[in-house]
Formats: sequence, C-alpha cells, structure tokens
Amino acid sequence: MSEFINEPKEIRMIRIIALLIFIIVTYYRSDWRNWRTYHPTILLLIAGDYLANFLTYDHSLWELHSFFGGHTVNDLLLSVVLYPCTVLIFLTRFQQYKTWLPRVRYIVFWITLYSLIEWFASFWGGITYDHGWNLGWSVFINTVIFTIIPLHHYRPLVAYLMAVIIMVFITYTLDIPVNEWK
Repeated sequence: MSEFINEPKEIRMIRIIALLIFIIVTYYRSDWRNWRTYHPTILLLIAGDYLANFLTYDHSLWELHSFFGGHTVNDLLLSVVLYPCTVLIFLTRFQQYKTWLPRVRYIVFWITLYSLIEWFASFWGGITYDHGWNLGWSVFINTVIFTIIPLHHYRPLVAYLMAVIIMVFITYTLDIPVNEWK
C-alpha cells in the first residue's frame, strides 16, 4: 500500500468529491446513453495510458499516490472512472461547437482543467515526478490528449499516427532506456 494511506481526511474527501463530480457531470451533461459512439475513443485513452505505464515500467516518469493505494490502483481508478467520464463529457460538448475558435477555447479549457487538477495533486503529494518528467510535460501531454480525442472521433487513423509520433518523441527526448526492455 501507498505511504499516503494516512493522508488527511480533507484530502481524501476532495479526491472522492472530485470523482463524484465527474460522475455526476457525466450523467447530467453528456450523451452517456449513446456511450457506444464514444467507446473507441474511451478505449484509445485507456490504451494510451496503459501503454505509457508499460513502456516506462522500469523507468517511471510519475507515480500516483493516495489512500486508494499505490500507482497501479490509482491508475486503474482513473482508467475506469475518470477517462470514460472525460471522453463522454468532452466529445458531447465538443460537437456542439461548429467553428474552430469555440472548439479551440473548449480544448484550452480542458487542458487547463486537467493541468490544474495535476498541479493540486502534485502540491498535495498525490503525484511525484521522476526521470525528467514535470508539470510542463503533463501540460504538453494534456494538449496532445485533448487534441487527439476529437481527432480520433472523426479521423482515427490520423490520431493513431499522431499518438505514435508523440510517443516516440517523448521516449527519445526523456531518454527512456528502450535498449533495456525485454
């Protein structure tokens, strides 16, 4: 278990409330009844997260901590709750904007939201960084994610290509030791 199992009750409550807010907002503000439409993009986000964890297993760039447990438990929680909610809310609302400027503003809102959540998590000890990773890299990844989500929904092959290019870029920029992989 994580050493953060004894974190203050206030922090625990904030984490639980934040997850509940995402679930409630998803229920009331997304097209969850048509979740199958968004399912491939939800799976892309989950697969990307799992692939990042797999490729950096022996060279972790970040580690999640909370009373829920260690990194793996927290990452699974994000994958089964936060990521599906995010895609459902994001794509439901994204489609309502018909011109590029409101869409860009909407993407910037989500990049900012995710980056602020991570900043608070880092401030409270819910995430630690290693091997050159920092909040700036997370902002970059949030930018990639919220650009790829709508791209994947409309043009999946382009989104896959973009994801691979970004993954290779990060692997070599952060000097992830691929020669040590099994």
